[in-house]
Amino acid sequence: MPYLVSAGGLRATVLLLLSFALPLATQAQFVEATDRIGWNFTWDGTQGDLSATDVAGMNDPTWGDFRQDNWNNDPTLGQQASPGDPDIADLIDATGAATGASLDWSYKGGVNSWHMEAPVTLNSGDPGYDPNQKLTYGYQALDPQLKITNIPYDCYALVLYYNHDGTDGRSEIDLSAVGGSVFASRTVQAGGTPTPNANGYQNVGFVVEDGVAPLTSTNVTVFYGLRVADLQVDFTWLTDGSNGNTGTQALQIVDMTAACIFADGFESGNISLWM
Repeated sequence: MPYLVSAGGLRATVLLLLSFALPLATQAQFVEATDRIGWNFTWDGTQGDLSATDVAGMNDPTWGDFRQDNWNNDPTLGQQASPGDPDIADLIDATGAATGASLDWSYKGGVNSWHMEAPVTLNSGDPGYDPNQKLTYGYQALDPQLKITNIPYDCYALVLYYNHDGTDGRSEIDLSAVGGSVFASRTVQAGGTPTPNANGYQNVGFVVEDGVAPLTSTNVTVFYGLRVADLQVDFTWLTDGSNGNTGTQALQIVDMTAACIFADGFESGNISLWM
C-alpha cells in the first residue's frame, strides 16, 4: 500500500485517497510516453553508450512502464571527477527535443566508479541485444551527488538505477531541493553475495526497493510526486559494517503532472508520494 512522507492534515488525507484511487500501474497511464528525461552514466563512453533509438528503462507491471529512447549519455571517464560545468547543459527528452534542464554530478567520498564485470558485446540490431545492459553497465561510486536543475515538469517521478561492485553495499539516498533541506530519504542495499555485481540487472533484471523491512538487495528506487525544479540527489555510504561504493547507473525524470493534479492547492512543497 502506498505511504506518505512529511504529509499531514488535509493534504495527507487527500494524498491517501489519491494513493487508493490511483495505484501505481494506473499512475503510469497518466504519463505521456514522451514526457520524460533519461540520463545514462556510461563509464567509458563506449560499452555503455545507448543509441538514440535504443529503448531502455524499467517496465514493471507494479511500478510502471518507464521505457524510453533518446537517452542522454554521459561519457565522463569513470575514474575522473566531474567537471565544474554541467555534465550535460541541455538535456533532451524522449522525443529528442531540448528541455532546458541540466545535470551536474560530483563525488563526495573521492573519485571512483566501476562497471559490470561482464562486457557488453552486443549492439543495436544484433540478435539478443538488450539496451538495458548498456543502461546498467557503468555506475558511480563513493557517494555520488547529482544536481538536476530547471526540471520542466510541475510534478514528476524520479527513477534511480544503481549498483555496487562488491557485497552488501548499504547506502542512504537523500533528496533535497538544491541548497535546501532533505525532504525524503531511503536506505538501499545493492551488490550481491558472494559474487560482485550478482544483483545487477544483467543477472537478476530490475529489482525495485520498496521500503519494506527486511532490507534486500535491489537496483532500482522510484520516488513519486516530486515538485522541485532544482533537485539534488545524494548517495551516502552507511558505515555500519557494509561495503561502500553504491552508485548511480542512470536516472529518469518522468512527468506525472496529470496524476498529481488532485493534490494541487493543498501545499506548495513536495508531495513525496512513494509506493
